[in-house]
Amino acid sequence: MLNRIRFYVDKVLEWLLVVIMGVSVINVLWQVFTRFVIKNPSTYTEELARFLLIWVALFGASYAVSKRLHLAIDYFTLKFTGKTKLYSGLFIDLCVFVFALFVMVVGGIHLVTLTLALEQVSAALQIKLGYVYLVLPLSGLLIMFYAGVQMSEHIRQLLEKGRRLAELITGGQQQRAELESTPCPSRDQMTDLVGDRGLVVAQPRQGAGGYPFLTYLGTEQAMLLAYDNPDFLHQALRLFNDFFQEAARACLEQGAPMIFDAWWAFSVGAGWSPQHFEEFAQPLIKENIELVHSYGALHHYYDDGAMDKTVDWVAAAGADIVETLAPPPLGDVDLAEMKDKNEMIKEIKKCNPSVSFPTILVNDKDCIVGFDEDKIKEMFS
Repeated sequence: MLNRIRFYVDKVLEWLLVVIMGVSVINVLWQVFTRFVIKNPSTYTEELARFLLIWVALFGASYAVSKRLHLAIDYFTLKFTGKTKLYSGLFIDLCVFVFALFVMVVGGIHLVTLTLALEQVSAALQIKLGYVYLVLPLSGLLIMFYAGVQMSEHIRQLLEKGRRLAELITGGQQQRAELESTPCPSRDQMTDLVGDRGLVVAQPRQGAGGYPFLTYLGTEQAMLLAYDNPDFLHQALRLFNDFFQEAARACLEQGAPMIFDAWWAFSVGAGWSPQHFEEFAQPLIKENIELVHSYGALHHYYDDGAMDKTVDWVAAAGADIVETLAPPPLGDVDLAEMKDKNEMIKEIKKCNPSVSFPTILVNDKDCIVGFDEDKIKEMFS
């Protein structure tokens, strides 16, 4: 509702500023024309231009508050994230509101009433100066309105974050209830279902990288949180991953030989950057792999196919099965190219275990690590 009112107030203010600027331009042109063409300068244009400049400046300042166009030193606020950023914005808007109230509205009304009481008039136009100064409390009221709307938006976002956390907790409790009501079958029960030659894979539905994550948080909202409130995102992912580990542990204790761990909702293919994958997902995935291996079971990592930038880390973390390694255009993994790359890395590790750059391997036996100009010249001379 407030945003709709602000929209109409903005439109009225925009047209008012256009009219004032138009009148100001015409006034100045008339002043130039009378001075240099007619050779009889107008007596009122200079004073009118000054008054119009005051009005356009103060109403323009009000409009700039609405669009957040005022000059600001944002060195510190740009470093804030999450609730700290919202609280800082709320404090700044409160300061603007208080300044507009006491300086522009209260002080402006006092100035207007005083000049009207003294019956001060302008020299050329002979209009009461109180009417000219009336722009001060009017622009102050507009600034108070805009600052109030922005404060309400900050408060709404703070309450929204609290509501979102409550929904996450409620969702987590539902996941826990589901886990307790549907215990994992024993290994014998699994074997009876699939036979001796079947491979049993337990897939806990509770998790940070799949459906629960999307249901209670949403990928787009989570991506925004990665910038606006990374601490909240860490807590949300931790909440869901804890439930995944509880479900996985229940199945592992019943003898499940393999755990299916889906992370397609938090993958590069879903829109996450490799840096965000490293920051938010990797620590949890590594925990899951270590948990599964502690029971002597296999860890099955599942992604959506765009794994070119993450597959090396997943393999190094100890995942026993990695999918989906899809070639273009469905994915971005060329298995033949990856195999050649791994073979090359194995050869380089024989002479340079750190695989640092540059490493030059000549005739599969001579190795130059780093930029050794003399050795390179000697080797190729």
